[in-house]
Amino acid sequence: MSQTETRLIEYKSGNISKIPTTILWKDTRMLRAHSVRASVKEIVRMVQSLDVVKVNIIGVMGTGKTTFGLALGHMIHQISEKEYKVPFAIKEFTRTELENLRNTITNLEPVNHILIFDDVSFLTERKDRMNEMKQTITEVRHLTGVDTKVIILFIFHYTLGMQKYLRQSNFSYYTSIGSSEMDNMLKIVGVHYAKLLYKFQKLCNNALTKNHFSFNLGSKSKYFTYKYRDPFIPLLFSNTDILKIVVSPKREWIDTFCAVCTKSKERTLKGGVSVENFAKDLEHKFGVQIARNAIRIKLFQNGLNVYPKTIKYALTYMDKYVKDKLPNLQQLADHYNFSNDKTLLSAKYTKDLK
Repeated sequence: MSQTETRLIEYKSGNISKIPTTILWKDTRMLRAHSVRASVKEIVRMVQSLDVVKVNIIGVMGTGKTTFGLALGHMIHQISEKEYKVPFAIKEFTRTELENLRNTITNLEPVNHILIFDDVSFLTERKDRMNEMKQTITEVRHLTGVDTKVIILFIFHYTLGMQKYLRQSNFSYYTSIGSSEMDNMLKIVGVHYAKLLYKFQKLCNNALTKNHFSFNLGSKSKYFTYKYRDPFIPLLFSNTDILKIVVSPKREWIDTFCAVCTKSKERTLKGGVSVENFAKDLEHKFGVQIARNAIRIKLFQNGLNVYPKTIKYALTYMDKYVKDKLPNLQQLADHYNFSNDKTLLSAKYTKDLK
């Protein structure tokens, strides 16, 4: 969980002193009122009462819908397991899987799921599949043979571009509001939110053109500024009752590695090589034990400690309790006869990579 601290930014409005609060998420400061995790907690609380909760993510191309969808799935399963001891698996679906939705869901493991359907705008062209999809979504929690909880994330471009039944949702996030979308939004949320909608539209334009977006703190000279995608993007959140601005980072910024999210779909390494084939190649060239150790070291270098608990204990002991008493690292290397010789891969290891 991120470190939180209070920082006061004081300004006066008339005779009243207002003090917005900022917090630290990891090492980056943000306004507390913009916490995307607070909005995610609303979703997690609702799924404790309802067995199926639907969330829409809407915006034009290139504004981070898919990236946010993955971050949202990650935060949902983390918060649900931590606060309610209710685990979720995540599955990302393509157009092909969505067109065969009933078969896709029937073949899922009988566990709680977060189902991410990316770019479902094409459904407007497949009216022949619409009735089956509506029926499938209605029955989704029963289709695996066991009653489970399901959170459905629908990602699409245009609010009224979806059939009415499918665009209905418990929650919505908007990554942008285009000029043609403004009228739709005013009809959906009401004209009393017009000022906020135009403010969000301006924020998004500034983010895309100036790589930052700012919030006035009640005084012309006081602003709080976010760098766009470093790490946050602006979002508009709706729970059908209120509308507010939140900010979100990428999933990888929250946690570099996540075992639940990694299993959300079958992935290949760069160049189209499967993980299984890469592991077989590494083990064939260097042996199983060396391959495993090399992978552990590489994961550790990138922030994921998969060493046995006893080694983690030893590292924690050295870092926390005897940090100031540690000998020079070179002395430790000499004591254990570890060498730091430069190495070059011989041709026998790399010949099949050319």
